[in-house]
Amino acid sequence: LPFTLTTRLVNSASERATGATTQVRYEFGTKLNTAAIIKYAVGSALADTADGVVVTAATNEDGNFNATVYSIANAESDVPVVVMVATMDGNGATSDERQFSFYCTRLNSACVSVFGDSPASFQPYTAVNISSLTAEPTSLPSPLPSAAPTPLPSPAPTPVPTTDDTVYITGTLRLTGPDSVSLVQQNTQVLIDTISKATNVTNTKIKNVRILNYGNSTNSTQAGGERRRLEEEDEEYLTVSFDIVTDLGQEGYQTADALYADIEAALAESVSSGSFN
Repeated sequence: LPFTLTTRLVNSASERATGATTQVRYEFGTKLNTAAIIKYAVGSALADTADGVVVTAATNEDGNFNATVYSIANAESDVPVVVMVATMDGNGATSDERQFSFYCTRLNSACVSVFGDSPASFQPYTAVNISSLTAEPTSLPSPLPSAAPTPLPSPAPTPVPTTDDTVYITGTLRLTGPDSVSLVQQNTQVLIDTISKATNVTNTKIKNVRILNYGNSTNSTQAGGERRRLEEEDEEYLTVSFDIVTDLGQEGYQTADALYADIEAALAESVSSGSFN
């Protein structure tokens, strides 16, 4: 087979995500192939995008999200790949806050808001090599085999590195106070460095910091009691989202919630609320 991509996800309780609550898509930055000439053995909703081709992964009995190509016309090397994850609520609905990517794509509105509707929004998680293989034979087979068949090939390796212990989690923090808000607004690396020092999770595992919204007592869109509290305290706030790809056990945490507790403790003076999805 030309290639297979596999992703395994767990939730904040370290339980495997399922297709009922989670969707995984892959966007390939292919330059030589289109949706019309790619055939998937596993996967659906294949379509062309501004930066390549996107496909929705299927889940198997092991709880993995897979996409497998069995026919593709043109070979390519170092084809960039973006992994997109969306979660659904109990009614099967999703929203912009429930969609994130590794690391960015024009198919994610949060990425477009930061990098614009341009090639700069396409920031891949990994790259794969694609071997050309067409489904139809190029010539008629001989009537009789010329030799005994060779053993079946071993399965193709998974281009996206995954382990049973790797988790993909998105955190959301609501920062308050003018000093914290101003620092993160000017340079999101400040937030990455602070989280890294508090948790020992290396900077390279904290990705894609996104500023979701900013407000104060004069422009707050909060309703009811929350808005009245902001008005009373004249509170300036900044909501940010970020991704962490890590092995919780290796970092010394039993669950994602325990990791978040350390982040919250380190930012106790500036975090008013937050969570991991």
